[in-house]
Amino acid sequence: MGETRALGIEAYDPVNKNFVSNYYYSTGSRFSGVLTVSGNTFTWEGKFVVGGKQYQFKCPLIFAADLMSGTERGEISADGKTWTPFLEAKWAKAKAAPKK
Repeated sequence: MGETRALGIEAYDPVNKNFVSNYYYSTGSRFSGVLTVSGNTFTWEGKFVVGGKQYQFKCPLIFAADLMSGTERGEISADGKTWTPFLEAKWAKAKAAPKK
């Protein structure tokens, strides 16, 4: 599919104690939902529009205790009952480049 770019905007909602999330992708897809934080787990939940169709989306990102790595597994659902894997990622903090 090639390179995809995105613009993500997140704002803290002090009443609901979560973040309002809006992501816009160069493919025409978009995500609108909330990000909640509990310990080392960040979870996005909301609506994801892909290919002109709207899906429910959930994606927990679980960081290691040292915050140096993490895993993420996103799922989508057309009906809110049957969930399908959508993305899987492993994250690792890169070491800083040596100073010249």
